[in-house]
Amino acid sequence: MGLGQRPLSKTVEMPPARTSRGTDAFVASTARMYDFFLDGKDHYPADQRACHRLMDIAPQIQTLARAQRRFQLRAVREMARNHQVTQFIDFGCGMPTWENTHEVARRSHAASTVLYVDHDPTVVAHGQALLEEEGTSAVVHGDLRESRDVLTHPDTTDLIDFTKPVALLLVSVLHCLPDRDEPHFLVNDLMRQLPAGSYLIASHLVSEDALLRESVTRLMRDSTGGHWGRVRTSGEAAAFFEDMDIIGPPPGPVTAWQSESELDRVVPGPLLEFGAVARKRS
Repeated sequence: MGLGQRPLSKTVEMPPARTSRGTDAFVASTARMYDFFLDGKDHYPADQRACHRLMDIAPQIQTLARAQRRFQLRAVREMARNHQVTQFIDFGCGMPTWENTHEVARRSHAASTVLYVDHDPTVVAHGQALLEEEGTSAVVHGDLRESRDVLTHPDTTDLIDFTKPVALLLVSVLHCLPDRDEPHFLVNDLMRQLPAGSYLIASHLVSEDALLRESVTRLMRDSTGGHWGRVRTSGEAAAFFEDMDIIGPPPGPVTAWQSESELDRVVPGPLLEFGAVARKRS
């Protein structure tokens, strides 16, 4: 989750209760929490407090966030270099960070186009400022639960050719959706709208420890004002890739996509970032 080589603003120590675009600075947001874990500066004290509380429960969480980021960028590079994918839709893109989808994709294939989507108005504002002179990337305000609106948005149709395969990114997004939103249905519905031969790049926080799942879920729901889903089991996460052809390592810890030389190797623990890359069948 992220959009620029360097964050665009600094941490605000005494934030206003609500920004001009409607962001509540006293309630943590997942996007700003990820920014904290990735050593960014676009977060508020509420986000910092939530991150520290989360690290008390799950000490590996910052390492997992960094591993998730490496997985995302490596998968994008794989799609652009070896599968001739030049179109990417990054749902839940998050705050600008140290390296991003459009930068990696374009280094791998100069013709790459990237659509970023996020429901957080602060994320959208930062992304639009970063990409305001871009012609091959755009940021739109949208939600996975309203994917048809996103895919028909003028900025989307100007950028994405839906007669050609698309790589859909849902990295560390699906655990933000509660069961009432039927996340498996949402993913299936979105993939049905994409051309045959499109790809899914996705990851999800999982644990086989029921107590840990409940503790992390409760903390995140409380911290974000209820704007979170739940930690699921690896079996529930693997179901997002059913009836698709797996590319690369099978569904499992995203560290399978890391090289031996990369830092912050994750020792397997009770909480994992679980993901895979899969291809939609014809």
